[in-house]
Amino acid sequence: MTHAGTELLLVRHGESVSSRTGTVGGPAGCGGLTERGREQVRRLARRLRADHARHPVDALYTSPLPRTRESARIVSAALGLPAVVEPGLREADCGTGDGRPWREVVAAFGGTPVLHPGRPLAPGGESWGAYLARVRAAVDRLVERHAGRRVLIVGHGETITAVSQLLLDLPAEVRAHTSFTSGPACLTHWARRPLPWPPPGGSPGWTLLCHNDVSHLRGER
Repeated sequence: MTHAGTELLLVRHGESVSSRTGTVGGPAGCGGLTERGREQVRRLARRLRADHARHPVDALYTSPLPRTRESARIVSAALGLPAVVEPGLREADCGTGDGRPWREVVAAFGGTPVLHPGRPLAPGGESWGAYLARVRAAVDRLVERHAGRRVLIVGHGETITAVSQLLLDLPAEVRAHTSFTSGPACLTHWARRPLPWPPPGGSPGWTLLCHNDVSHLRGER
């Protein structure tokens, strides 16, 4: 992730059926968006369209799960960009926990999942450490492919947390005591640019321009 001028716009999907029902929303458990979630994404899409007119987005990628693909279709229509599915951006695999109530899965885990980044949430699942490595590989590919461009990613709260940890070079264990809040249909914006300290024109670094911005949802019921 070394290309100056590259921008990453990270969007979380709108309110989902699985979040409303407290269900683990993997490929089996994801029921897409609620109607409220669709309206949240429509509001976000209008904001992104206005920004796109001034500072065009060059590429749009989405996680393959139904709630993100549904969100990406709304954004795609607003921006006039095709939404490309990137499998590496999907949420952490939950194995046998997929489609089950979260409370049951966590109870079966036998502890607090964030305190055990090397252990999968359920049998056949993916640990947080393995998920970070997968997201890093996916984002590295996108940054390399679109060097110096604006890339919009429609993903999950976990996507935003993972990218933030990676760009800040934080270890997997930091998740036990540090959280990156990401509400439905929020916007997080990272840009690679020269850092503000000497020497002038030195190596670029990642700058966080906004996080969990939901100003477009003001007045939402």
